[in-house]
Amino acid sequence: MSPSSKTTRTRAGHSADQTEQQNNPRREPRSKANPPTGRRSDSPDFVTLPERLGYTAARDLHEKLRTTGRAGLVIDGGAVTTVGALAAQVLVAAMRRRRAADESLALTMSQSMRDDLENLGVLRELLTGEAG
Repeated sequence: MSPSSKTTRTRAGHSADQTEQQNNPRREPRSKANPPTGRRSDSPDFVTLPERLGYTAARDLHEKLRTTGRAGLVIDGGAVTTVGALAAQVLVAAMRRRRAADESLALTMSQSMRDDLENLGVLRELLTGEAG
C-alpha cells in the first residue's frame, strides 16, 4: 500500500470504515454524502410513546420529558393502545410546564389513547390547556 493512500488499515486488514460498519451494522459509514450531523438546538425533540403506558413506561416518559430540550417537543402516541393514570398525569404535567414556559409541544394520539385520556378526564386539558 502506498503512503499516499487515504484508507486507514486496521490489524485485520479492513479499512476503518469497514471495521466501524462491522462493529455497528446499523450505522452507515461516514463519507462526503453522509457527513456526521449534530442536532440543531432549534429543532424539536421527538419522543415516541410505547404501546402500553403503564407504571414503568410513565416513569421512563417522565425522565425523557424532563430532559428534553427547550426548542420544542413532539410526542408521537400513534401506537398507544393503553394509557394508565400515572402516564396521563405525566403528560398533563409536561403540557402545563411547557405552556407556562411558552415552549411548544405537539402530541399525536391513537384513537385508543384519546379514549383512555377522555375516560381519565384529561383529554380536554391536553388538547386545549383548559381543565375539564
